[in-house]
Amino acid sequence: MAEFTIKGLDTANLWDVTTVTDLLNGEILCHAPINAEGDYDIARVPFFKGRTNIQLQGPGRTMQVPLVFDLPGPALPDAIAGFVEALTKAINEFESNMHRQRILEGAGMPRKQ
Repeated sequence: MAEFTIKGLDTANLWDVTTVTDLLNGEILCHAPINAEGDYDIARVPFFKGRTNIQLQGPGRTMQVPLVFDLPGPALPDAIAGFVEALTKAINEFESNMHRQRILEGAGMPRKQ
C-alpha cells in the first residue's frame, strides 16, 4: 500500500469563497480572507477569480473546457468590470498554448509537463 501524508488546513491562509454568477456567461469567485474563527482578516486583501467553460470542437465531439483566470480588485465592481477583458486574455493564452502544443507534437517533441 502506498504511503502518503495528509496535511490539515493552514489556519493562517483561510479564505471564504463565494460565487457570483449571471447563470449564463460565467462566475466570479470572491475570495475573502478569514481567520480560524471565521472572522474577516483585515491584514490580508481579498481577491477575485473568473470561471467559465469554453467549447472545443474536435473530430466527432465537443468538449467543455473550464477556464479559471485572475480578475482585478479590490472590490466586486472592479471584478465585474474586468471580466470580459480578463476572459479574452485567458482565451488567447489558451489558444496560444494549444497551438504551441500542436506544433511540438507535430515535430515529435515531447509535451512540456
